[in-house]
This record gives sequence, structure tokens and C-alpha cells, in this order.
Amino acid sequence: MLSPQSIRLSSDGMEMLITVEPQSNAIRAVEICQLLNRSDSSQFFQVEENIALAADLINKCTKEASLPEEQQTCAELGTEIIVSQKRHATLTIELSADEMQAYAVINAPYGGTYIDFSDLMTTLTQYNIVQGVKNDTLDEFLNASHQANPGDVTKHHIASGTPPINGQDSTFEMLVETMEQRSLKPQAKSNGKVDMKELGDILTVKEAARLMRRHLPTEGTPGINVLGESIAPQPGVLHEFSIGEGTEVSSTDENLLIANRVGIPRAIDNGLVIDDILTVDNVDVGFGNINFEGSVMISGDVCEGLKVVSQGDITVGGSVNSATLEAKGNITVQHGISGHKSKVKGQYTCNITAGGNIHAQYIQYGKIEAGGNLNVQTQMLHSNATVTGSVTVCNKAQNKGTLFGGVIQAGTAISAVEIGGNSGSKTLLSIRGPFNTIRGQKNELNKDLHTEYELLKQLIEAYDKLAELNCEKEHKKLLSQLKKNVDQKVVTIIQLQNAISHLDEQLDLRLTQASILSSKTLHEGVQLNIDKLHLTTYKNYSSSKTQIKDGEIQLGPLS
Repeated sequence: MLSPQSIRLSSDGMEMLITVEPQSNAIRAVEICQLLNRSDSSQFFQVEENIALAADLINKCTKEASLPEEQQTCAELGTEIIVSQKRHATLTIELSADEMQAYAVINAPYGGTYIDFSDLMTTLTQYNIVQGVKNDTLDEFLNASHQANPGDVTKHHIASGTPPINGQDSTFEMLVETMEQRSLKPQAKSNGKVDMKELGDILTVKEAARLMRRHLPTEGTPGINVLGESIAPQPGVLHEFSIGEGTEVSSTDENLLIANRVGIPRAIDNGLVIDDILTVDNVDVGFGNINFEGSVMISGDVCEGLKVVSQGDITVGGSVNSATLEAKGNITVQHGISGHKSKVKGQYTCNITAGGNIHAQYIQYGKIEAGGNLNVQTQMLHSNATVTGSVTVCNKAQNKGTLFGGVIQAGTAISAVEIGGNSGSKTLLSIRGPFNTIRGQKNELNKDLHTEYELLKQLIEAYDKLAELNCEKEHKKLLSQLKKNVDQKVVTIIQLQNAISHLDEQLDLRLTQASILSSKTLHEGVQLNIDKLHLTTYKNYSSSKTQIKDGEIQLGPLS
């Protein structure tokens, strides 16, 4: 058994040494480790390979000690071997790839000195870490490293840069109200009560009227990384006006859109259109049907059996009763849209079609088609609706909005306060979206990609065959042309692959965004469809959201 005198501390106090000399019995490396652990230098780093070597040499000398001197071969007899070392703590700094974050990493000492505040500051200076140092956390970090076991690593987020704030794109400020906005703002009576029948004057603009103000983009605010280097922001983009019919940019102010004719303003992206207006009190038998190139403003009702066709917007201040409205723009009905089932199965006496959005107080027994969104204030009953955008049945207070009966198909989302009911009428809601269109486009691109791969294969085969022939001048020219054709084909294939990836991303995004929401109650027996997936409710639910997750249609709480 080794005695404590078998090891000693080096004169500089940095190493523990063991002398190779015979022992009474063979020893094991673990005995040297145990001896080190009992010493005053137990915190030193133990050099395992040296410990194993020392044990082997000591055992060799012990074995040969009983032999005559001339037979002893242990040349290492009396030599000293380093079996443990004092190691001071080390400190390194790690930077993120964008040099916006810095991390300090301390390896705890083996019996040596700890990293102190001065060491930390010196190292930060050496690494040029000058920005965003978290000074209020440094003491805690150093204390934690001092409590760590020998060799343990303590890592700390020590500095953060300030990211740049990108500039804002140019924005557009509406200076006039559209008819759609006005029709949703009932006027107050003299006694302070709201008159739902009085919507104010019909909004028109005169020539040279100020319509829209463009606010210039901003440059943004520079950032700074932890090295103190400035990071330029992405400046905002200058967007141009969309110059609709009846509008132009002011000759004295390039950021002002004005009207160049009298009419009714209709909003489009980044601009307006000034529609010509046909103003009518009521559309009844005495007036007849309407087919008008501009927008139509009806202050009263559209009566049973009448038809209004407009190349712009249709605004109805009253109700639509078993009539037909067709507009390339938006349709706004201040009160209700109502009809009844036709004698012909699947048809209705009230048909509303808009290229844009449709707004109404309520809808019952109507066939609705909208190229934009459908917004209903209080209830939508027993109707058939096909909408490219979203369907919303909810008032401004978000406490009324019943969607019950009928077949509703939307492109993006369906939401209502209450969906379904207790009677026997079926309610079928579907989010169809452009899913199949995107899949069709992807299939066509995959066909094109397959064709391009085949052509590329043929070009490569032709190139390889020609390359095996004698390198005559004509062959070299042809080889060069084939090489260009191969390169062009590769570019085409990459473009097709990118286009397919983009369609995959679009499909995933559309499916993720598709949802059916009920903020209060979703009744039993409602059929919910999103894309090709189906679900029928078997009980009543409180506020809920139906969407596709992990490839399945799932109904969960509305969070």
C-alpha cells in the first residue's frame, strides 16, 4: 500500500509527483488516485494516463526488486512522474454568427485561481466586446463559476447588440370616406338616439377633391453589434399610387391623389376609383330593372322580382326582397337580404353576386356569391353562399351573429358567434380555398420538371458521346454549344424546383390559415369541411376553432 510520502508537491506548487520505486506489493492505478484524493492537492487535475504509467512502472520495479541487480531492467527506477496538475480557470468569449450576441464561458479551476471581475473585463476588452454588456448580471455569473466543481463549464449570455429597426414602407392615408364605410355609420337623431334608417347624405366627391395622401417611407434606425459596429437598417420601400378611373396625382404634390371627375369614391389597394353614380329611391315595378355601367345608390328597397346589375358597387339603404343584385364591385345592404326557396330544387328567389365584398344586416333564404368577403351583422339563415374570401356573421359588439342552416363555402375562414341550431335543419360549412388549384399547378410543374430531366439526360448523353470523338474544330464548337444547352437546362430545372417549393409553401400556409370559428356556441350536427377533410359535431361546444393540424381536421377551444 502506498504511503502519503510516495507523492510530493513540486517546488512551484503546480504539480504532484510520484517516485518510481519498489513497493512491498503490486499496486493499482486507483490506489494512486486515492492517495491524491487524500492529499492537500485533491483539487488538482489528475493525469490519468500518467497515473496508469506510474502504476505499471512501480509494479515492474517491485517485481524486479528481488532479482540480482544485473537482471533488473527497470531503467525508470527513481524517476518522478507528474500524476496531477494545478490548473487555473479559463475564460473564453463566444460570438453568435451575426455578432449580435456574446457569451462568456468559464472552465472551473483544478485547485487554481478563479476568474475575477478584472479578468472578465480584460477579456471583454481583448475580444472588443464594447456594446450591450449585461453589467448587472456579471457578479452572479462569476459567483456561479466559483461554486462550480473543478472542470465544470459555466456559460453566460454576457452581451447583446441592438438590432436595426427597418424602415416602414410608404403608407396611404384615406382623406375621404367610401360609400361602404358611410353605410355602416347610422346617424344620430336630435334626441341623441341612433336612427338605423338614416344613413346621412350620399357621399360624392367633386373634381379636384383630395382623396388620398401618400406618406413617404422611412429610412429606419441603425443597429449596433456587440463589437460596436453599426448595422444598417433596411430602408422602407416607396410604393406608387394605384391610379383608378377618375383619379390622378396632383400636379403640385406628387404624394396627393385627387379626383378628376365627380362621383362616388371606391377604395382599391393604394388608391381609389371615382365611379359614376346612379341614384334611385326604390327599385320597384314602377322603375323596372337596372343595368348600369357605374355604381348604383338605392336609398330605399329592391322589391320582389327586380334585378339590378352594376359594373361598379351597389349600395342599398333599405332591404332586398326576393330580388337579384349583380355587381363587379361591392354590394352593401343596410338592412336585410331575404327570399325563399324556389320551386326548382336548390334555387332561391333572392340571388346576390358581387366581384368584391358583400355587407348586410341579415340574410335568409338567399343565394350569395362574393369574390371578396361576406360580412353579416346579425344572422344568416338557410342560405347558400360561395365566397372567395371569408364569411363573418357578427355585429360590432361581437355578441350577436347566428349562422344556421344552408351550405356555406368560403375560401379562407368562416366565423360566427353561434353556429347551427336545435331544429332539424342541416348546417354545412366548408373551407374550399385554392387548394386544388395549387395542387393542379404543382402537378403541371412536376410534369414539366420530368420532361426537362429527360431532355437534360439526352443532352448529357449527346455531350458524352461527342466528347469521345476526335477533338476537331467543328466538334469543339458543337461541344461548347451542348455545354451551354446543358447549363440552360439545369437553370430551367432549378427554376421549376423553386416554383414547386413555392407552391408547397403556399398550400401549407393556406391550409394553416383555414379555420371555422364560433365565439359562443357550436351546435350538434353541424358538418365542418376543410379541404378534403370532414368532421360532424356530435354535441354542443362552447367557443371553438376548427382547423387542420398535423394533417387532420381538429376541433378545439378558441384561444
